[in-house]
Amino acid sequence: MWKTSAVYVLWVVISFCASPASAQEQVGSFELYAGVGYANGGGTEAPSLPSVTVGFAVWPRERQGFAVDYVRGLGEESYSTPSTSIDPGDTVLVSRGGLQYFRVTFRYRRPLRSLRADLHVGMGVAIGGQFEEVVAMGMEGGLREIRYEHSFRGIALDLFLGRSLGDRLTIKGGVTLDGGFDSTVLVPLVLASVSF
Repeated sequence: MWKTSAVYVLWVVISFCASPASAQEQVGSFELYAGVGYANGGGTEAPSLPSVTVGFAVWPRERQGFAVDYVRGLGEESYSTPSTSIDPGDTVLVSRGGLQYFRVTFRYRRPLRSLRADLHVGMGVAIGGQFEEVVAMGMEGGLREIRYEHSFRGIALDLFLGRSLGDRLTIKGGVTLDGGFDSTVLVPLVLASVSF
């Protein structure tokens, strides 16, 4: 599924870069941004944690661009500490954490003049996703903690509403959805961006 998304993004990039921009379009803007959100893990594994997002977007055209984001979960999602009465061989989930992944998206933006804002819609791939899971296993004479490393990848979707606070500064609020069937991460977030 993620390979299909990657081919689609590549096709979109080639097709709009190959056609000439109109004279009215602003060409060549660059944007740096950072923000905070809450990563809501879904599927069978991903943790739910506060998160930070940093990234950049390149806008070769006024309304079309590319973005690369890095998302990192803060802390870990902890569960109750297991008692020593776990039967040998049984496991109990203790915590999930260490969430991090990259997003590469094609973005389209459109001005909403009635709201004095811009709407941003994006689609692409989530890659390099990983997080850690800690379980306690019952053993003769006590408990043993075991750490598992999980990885994920898949599609990346985003939707933002941005409001300009001046010539270069913009505040954006929105949501991203990343991952595949096993692990998905829905992140409502707020970003501050600076354009050059």
